[in-house]
Amino acid sequence: MRMKDKPILSIIGLGLFSLTLVAHICFKSIRTTDVGVGILLSLANAVLLVFPLLWGVLGVAEFSRIMSWSGKIKKREANEEVNLDKHKKKIKI
Repeated sequence: MRMKDKPILSIIGLGLFSLTLVAHICFKSIRTTDVGVGILLSLANAVLLVFPLLWGVLGVAEFSRIMSWSGKIKKREANEEVNLDKHKKKIKI
């Protein structure tokens, strides 16, 4: 696979989501009596919760990129520049 064909945005998004989930679990497991530390942990947790939103944005960007590739392939097939049957037999779809 070429680099531009890899779902790099999804991989980055999954990493951000995993980081957020681990941090959220860690912050919830810490019990503190100091109010200032509690506020800082809450703030850090809120900032990290922005990452799933970023993952959604990256997912939408990747989906639009895949849909544009699909449109280009269909257009090339309609113009008979590409024979999809031959390629499907190669990858056994």
